[in-house]
Amino acid sequence: MTDSGSNQVSNDYSPWTHPKAKQWFAELLEKTHLPLLIEDALEKPDAELSRGETRLFLSLMIMLGREGIWPDHRQSLFRTVIRKAATAGSQQQTNASSKPLTLEQHRSQGSLSEALEEELELMRRRIGMSNRKTKLEAPKAWGRYWT
Repeated sequence: MTDSGSNQVSNDYSPWTHPKAKQWFAELLEKTHLPLLIEDALEKPDAELSRGETRLFLSLMIMLGREGIWPDHRQSLFRTVIRKAATAGSQQQTNASSKPLTLEQHRSQGSLSEALEEELELMRRRIGMSNRKTKLEAPKAWGRYWT
């Protein structure tokens, strides 16, 4: 496959680069109503969204938010997910009884916050909201899924 307007061969064999992929993904997302389901879920007040729910939406946007997959008319959803994830990441976490966290709970929350921040940075870079120039690594929490 060659890049349009050049004689260089493209080494990108990603499924979303296929000429019919954009239409196929658009139809898939339209039939499943996934963008609408995400939008509806994100209408909850920030305090009602857990970090786990927020990471779910963020991971879906990372996986499906590539050019040629995500519908152009739903691009604003990226910024909404990033805003909600940043808010969830900055909220003070407590346990169910509103008591201070135990040391183990605190460590767990720290790991969750670190994973959320890595995923946020990945999404910010993907849509041009980050000025960082360092090499972007796969989120550690994603383990073998990423490779």
